[in-house]
Amino acid sequence: MSHKTIVHNPEWIRKLYIENKDKINNSLKTSYHFSYPSLLAFFSREVLTADDVIAGIHMVYGWMPRVFSFYGRSKEMTERQNFEELFKKISYVQMILNKAKSHVELISLEEIQTLKMLFGNSVVGTSKLLHFVQPERYAIWDSRVCAVFSGRNRISHAMASNTVSFENYLKEMLVLVQTDEVREAVCDPVMASIRKHSENAGNLELSRITPLRALELILFSAGSDLNRQ
Repeated sequence: MSHKTIVHNPEWIRKLYIENKDKINNSLKTSYHFSYPSLLAFFSREVLTADDVIAGIHMVYGWMPRVFSFYGRSKEMTERQNFEELFKKISYVQMILNKAKSHVELISLEEIQTLKMLFGNSVVGTSKLLHFVQPERYAIWDSRVCAVFSGRNRISHAMASNTVSFENYLKEMLVLVQTDEVREAVCDPVMASIRKHSENAGNLELSRITPLRALELILFSAGSDLNRQ
């Protein structure tokens, strides 16, 4: 399924949901789901400060397989000038994230690329940060989601790291999630299942997901059997 046709195939999304119900339910038993509302709560403040940006990206990297460093492979930075340059970048990123939080429009491709460059050159990490900042507008992107979205069984690191593909995904997910058929046949059942799980666990905070997050969970679950090159 090409990403060019996905928005015109709500029936395909419904089929994915039916085929992956068990995987979605199993994902509710993970540390990722348990920690999700806590991360949402941290980013829910009206305006993000530079400290929020620094702390937040390190929190989000708890959802990543590697440790984050602003300095790339170098674990330390000794030159004062480099520190000053880093804080200038963080100030700019702070502005971009507050824009993402408050604006209806998606941030630009150039702004996505700026975030990627600062956050370990990772589109995946950038997508997770944007999602927690504004879960109604930004869906999480990773190699599994990329494989399903692009209609491929195997993807390269370059494909998963492509900011244009990520931007296309964001736009098309927003179209899908606003489709009545998709919301009623896919998003609502996933959200109802999560609410039931939360009630059984005695923690209704675990049910705090948006329709966009519900839709992304389906793609993520469907991609669990696909391989990455």
